[in-house]
Amino acid sequence: MEWAELGQAVVTILISLGAAGGLLAGSAKWIAGLMAKTYVEQVKHDLRRETESYRTKLRKSEFLFEKEFEAALAFIDMRRRLWPRMRYSDEDWGEAVDHFGKSLEQVEDEIRRYIQRQSR
Repeated sequence: MEWAELGQAVVTILISLGAAGGLLAGSAKWIAGLMAKTYVEQVKHDLRRETESYRTKLRKSEFLFEKEFEAALAFIDMRRRLWPRMRYSDEDWGEAVDHFGKSLEQVEDEIRRYIQRQSR
């Protein structure tokens, strides 16, 4: 074998290895791209599901907060209506409380109505 033939054989082998490496690299890139695309879609799906779960929890929390807020406002309103008031200018607190004590039946009814409204 002469040097020219040996050089041509080496070049042919290197070209063949380069082509095989190029094919291998291209195939690897294509497979990696396909796997990455599948992975990204799976992550998107999982994130959508998780986001929807949080959205549902948030709606429930907002609903409960709204009900609690309404109950608190109703309680404050009831307390304001039931709180003993002075009926005349020189009435002392003890007299107002005595009058309140005489209307305890009305107070009980009001509290029962409040509890019934809030337990719905």
